[in-house]
Amino acid sequence: MKKTNESDLFAAGYGTYEFGKKVVNGGVALYSFKNVKFPEIVIPCEDAVMSLDFHPHSPALLAVGLYNGSVLVFDVRNKSSKPIYSSSIKSKKHTGTEPYL
Repeated sequence: MKKTNESDLFAAGYGTYEFGKKVVNGGVALYSFKNVKFPEIVIPCEDAVMSLDFHPHSPALLAVGLYNGSVLVFDVRNKSSKPIYSSSIKSKKHTGTEPYL
């Protein structure tokens, strides 16, 4: 979980991480400290979330690293599930399902 610097939101990443098993879609849930039982925003992701962090100077930007190696950046002010940036998976990169080359 990571907390933003300028608001009361914090983020939690979800997913299944069992090596060698089919990876189930993951997601990010943004919660408010005012109501920790229900998320303010839920962002579905194509793969399990491995890491996430808010930008230190622009806390509305949330970077999310996925199990497949891609990185997504969301602007949480938009309350949209579409990233403002998305990396592509390059061939011959380690994704956790291939041997190291």
